Amino acid sequence: MDTQTDEDPSHWSKAPIRTRFLAALALVGVIAGTGLVAHSSKDFFRVNPTQEAIPSKIRADPPEQASRQLDSRSHEWLYLSISILAGGVLLACAVTIAEVRRKRREGWATPSLLGPIKHEKLPLGREIVWIGVHPQAIKRFHLAYYFGIGMLVVAVAGIALLAARVDLDQPGGQIVRSIALICIVLILVPGLWALRAMKRSGASKIGVRESEILFDPGFGAAERSHWEDVRISSTHLLLGKRVLTVIDQWRRPVFPRDQLNGFLLSRLSPQASVSTQRLLLEALRRGNPMLWSGALLLGLYLGTIVLHEVAPDLLSGMISESIRANK
Repeated sequence: MDTQTDEDPSHWSKAPIRTRFLAALALVGVIAGTGLVAHSSKDFFRVNPTQEAIPSKIRADPPEQASRQLDSRSHEWLYLSISILAGGVLLACAVTIAEVRRKRREGWATPSLLGPIKHEKLPLGREIVWIGVHPQAIKRFHLAYYFGIGMLVVAVAGIALLAARVDLDQPGGQIVRSIALICIVLILVPGLWALRAMKRSGASKIGVRESEILFDPGFGAAERSHWEDVRISSTHLLLGKRVLTVIDQWRRPVFPRDQLNGFLLSRLSPQASVSTQRLLLEALRRGNPMLWSGALLLGLYLGTIVLHEVAPDLLSGMISESIRANK
């Protein structure tokens, strides 16, 4: 067991019961508020449709009094839903601030992070020394894997349900259906890839020997790196073009810290320690596929915004041509 996590009074599991209760209440508020906002927004727009969206042949205004009552009720539900969501978010922010202040009071700053700290070297033999994933991290990976499956199913099913309800005879129906299909693909492909990587994360391991460092992503094909090419930030390790999370967002170790410090960090030069931004830029320069995919998507998004601002007629023509091609 990693005593740093189990005995550290600044760890989240050591937070006061009041803090954990408020955090659970904030989570309930955010989830409930989000669901209520979605439901009340649907009722609000059903009660208050735009006149252009209703064909003139079937347009019929309800009696004035009933219309006012429905409109007032939909507004009240919408405001109440937004208030619950905002209250959950504000409570979550307050809990986060309180927990950060408590951890700083108890001295959380440096021991849980990586850095150019002097460590005693553990001896290496002729064979490769493998550093496996921490047992507690393996449990977290399993929970995250099943949670990710549920989130992926809900997201794809929700978009597919909304797309199925679109009337293709209405203006823009084809393009809305096309956008929904693109969103499903953009969610499904990286989501399945992330789930596949997450499932293998528990079997991944770092290999260390005097001449090189290896990384096995979980299926036996070890990737090799020279010592001079290794870069380390406060939470990540760069081996070749692969970025490894060594400390998660809650400052919990993914790999046992005593082995990581003694076998690996103690043998790195001071020049290997860089900021997270420099580490990611170096990974991008080396051709990290995930970073390049994100950069290309960001470039496509920014390019679309610029094209819309500079030449809106050109973008509209491209959309119209796409709609005619799909008919």
